[in-house]
Parts: sequence; C-alpha cells; structure tokens
Amino acid sequence: MRTARYVQIFALIATLGLNQTNQLHAQQIVEHAAEQRLQLSFHVSDGALAKFLPYEWTSAIAAEGANKDVNARLVLIERIAVTDRFNRPIGKSSSRQAYLAIPVSGPAGANGQMIYVGLTSSKLEAEGNFKGYLIAPQVKVSHASRIEQDKIVQEENWSLTSESGETIELHVKFEPQFAPRSPAAETRFYDPKSPATYQSHKVEQVVDIIRNTTLAIDRVSEFSLTVKGGKFDAVFDGKQALLGVEFIPWASYVMNAP
Repeated sequence: MRTARYVQIFALIATLGLNQTNQLHAQQIVEHAAEQRLQLSFHVSDGALAKFLPYEWTSAIAAEGANKDVNARLVLIERIAVTDRFNRPIGKSSSRQAYLAIPVSGPAGANGQMIYVGLTSSKLEAEGNFKGYLIAPQVKVSHASRIEQDKIVQEENWSLTSESGETIELHVKFEPQFAPRSPAAETRFYDPKSPATYQSHKVEQVVDIIRNTTLAIDRVSEFSLTVKGGKFDAVFDGKQALLGVEFIPWASYVMNAP
C-alpha cells in the first residue's frame, strides 16, 4: 500500500512538472530590457474609456489601497539594453517611450491592461505592440540627481511629440527614498482591436511612491504636466484627477507572447 501511495505521489509531481514545462513552452520570450520608469496614476473620464474599450470589456478600478479609484496610468520609460530572446540587440537597443494604459477586466475572468495610446522614439516599437504606439521624432529626456540641504533630490524632465501632434511634457522634482524590491509580477496586455490576443509583461522593480492621495504621501516639490493632442484630448479634458506618482529607478522587464 505504501509503495502504491508513493507511486501516486511521484506520478502527481511528474504531472505538475510537465504542466509547468508546457506552460513555459507555450509562451515565447520576445524581448528583455533594463528600464527606469515614472508612473502617474489618474482617474479620467469613464465615458471616454467606455468608448475605447471593446465589447464585454470594462475598466478595472480598485476600491481601496494605493490604486484606489485609478482607471488610467501614464507610464514614461527610459529603456536600455533591449535584447531579443537570443540576447541580441533589438534596433538601437535603447528607446524612450510613454503610454497611457487602462486597467481592464473582460470575459471569462480576463484581467490586465490595454494601451490607449503610446508615443515612442523607436520605429520598431511603433510597428509592434499591437500598433498602439505613434512615432515621436521629437523626444527630450533628462534625469538629474543632486544633494540639496543634505537631502537627495531627483529631477525628471520628459518631452515627447508625435508627427500628428500628440504631446506629453512632464517636469517633476522630488525627494526619493529607499523602497524594497518588489517580487516579479506578470501582467497581460490585451490588443484593444482583437482582445483575444495578448502579450505577457513580467517586471521585477523597485517602486518608490512619491505622491499618493489615498496614502497621504507627498515628497514632490515641483510638478507640471501637459498631455494633449489626438486621442489624449478625450481623457485629458481638464477634469482628470492625479491620484499618484511613482518613481521606479530600475526595472527588469521581459515580454512574452503565446
């Protein structure tokens, strides 16, 4: 009886291992990158997002916690060492991009994000990513860190403008603080035009919350933001509410596709 029980246990372990292996092989690594990010969390027009989302998909809005009431995130990314699954450089192996992402839920318990619109300095990124990005030939990005009155001060300046006039301009000055490394988290990004298609983004990162209305955190001393043009105008209509700002000094990013 004991021998038979062991055989059953070993068979179960082997089956679980096989299932995990099959899941790994079901996805293919598309790219790796090292990144620095700024993430701005908003509540924007629910009506504008409803017009954008495909049938049976809705905004996924947290009722509590750091992401309470957030229905859109503007993410600005400095990407370096961008490589494919064979560790070969992709394009120039670096880029600057910004996108507006919508947390979503859909049929059969699906949840993740959809890119409302993005701007990128990379033609390759514009051709990929479900063609949700626009080429931004005008990009200026600067990062500065210095000591002021015995405190570390970080200053970020971003400016991206597409050929059709979509514009993101950000200036923020703040006092960074220690933040622990977050466990790697995986998020599905669905194609708004064909939501059965998705990419899986796995990110390990350090998240420094520098402003958050729910948590009553504010270490930002200077802040200005302009987002305008094209699809941006429907959601950045002057009624949007900024709920949080997060500084991500480093992130290890992997994109997989089924």
